[in-house]
Amino acid sequence: MVGTTVNITQRKQVEEIARSSEQNLRTLLDSVYDAIFIHDLDGNILDVNEQMLLMYGVNRDEVSEMSIPVDFSSPDNPLEELPLIWEKIISGDSKLFEWKAKRPHDNSTFDVEVFLRRVTLNSEDIILANVRDITERKKVEAEIQAKQHFIQRITDSSPSTIYIYDLEKQQNIYTNHELAEILGYSRQQIQDMGGNLFINTLHPEDLEKIASGFAEIAAGKDGEIHETEYRVKQADGKYRWLYSRHTIFNRNLSGEVTQFLGVATDIT
Repeated sequence: MVGTTVNITQRKQVEEIARSSEQNLRTLLDSVYDAIFIHDLDGNILDVNEQMLLMYGVNRDEVSEMSIPVDFSSPDNPLEELPLIWEKIISGDSKLFEWKAKRPHDNSTFDVEVFLRRVTLNSEDIILANVRDITERKKVEAEIQAKQHFIQRITDSSPSTIYIYDLEKQQNIYTNHELAEILGYSRQQIQDMGGNLFINTLHPEDLEKIASGFAEIAAGKDGEIHETEYRVKQADGKYRWLYSRHTIFNRNLSGEVTQFLGVATDIT
């Protein structure tokens, strides 16, 4: 009987390192907050992480038979743009965009943010997709937009002039339509005046009063109301009397007043 013995210790060590690296990668992918898709360059799904399975309500065994356009995307998306996006990613670009995702088993949809990029994994080029559920963020954004629209409707319908004055920029950063109407200027003309608005429109005798009032606001406390009366010149050269109430609107990190909110009423 004749036999040979081959030392395969090194090969076993390499195999063990490979298995350990694969396990470490799996642990890393499954611990991240985002859903992860790993695609080949043709768009086929090679692998996903646990968060993806939870987010889309699917099993790992069925994912490889599914596709992003058909199974995981709402038909409301601009699906015709996907080939161009994919082509750019393959060429080396990366892309961050919002998308309407779909759960294939119940067809429910939700908002996601997708980041696509081409990477090399185990000497093979793949497309890595990070998908983040932004449903709550979109809900908050919609609520903020609705509130802003509501506030804008109120300010635009108010008979008073409402404005926010920035002490650092020395100009209004917001006014409703009434200021332009009272003075006879267009909104663009008001905006173009910038920091020269008061110089161009205030009665010379009221400049010192306004400067002193601004100093009082800057040294004041939150919630305090500062009142003043002054004259402003219209585009036709005539003056109108305004009564203003000011209160602190914003402070910087050092606690210094940077902006105040004003409401002016025509008392001519």
